[in-house]
Amino acid sequence: MLRPLILRSMAGRPAAARRGRCSWSRCATNPQFGAVFFRRSTVQVRNEGGLWDESEKLYPAIGAAPKEHVLQWNFPSGASVSFAHLEHDKTVLNWQGSPMPKMVRPYR
Repeated sequence: MLRPLILRSMAGRPAAARRGRCSWSRCATNPQFGAVFFRRSTVQVRNEGGLWDESEKLYPAIGAAPKEHVLQWNFPSGASVSFAHLEHDKTVLNWQGSPMPKMVRPYR
């Protein structure tokens, strides 16, 4: 199952989401919900069987529309899920100042 590594601000979310117990379907209906999945490189996101391929099996079933050129899914509610890489030091610095109330380590 896909796990978010960074979530946007928790303000205005249901209590279950603030405690980290938000199902994808419940969070997808919250217009303030956003998640970013990070991998070392974009290749790891786009590879056959990678995150993007897996997301194509999950997100359309709950109403999301893809924007493949920016690796993002948008839900009818306004919620979004994105995929990004952190390959270079400069790329890491691009995320400086972004609200990161919860970080989840990927399963190994």
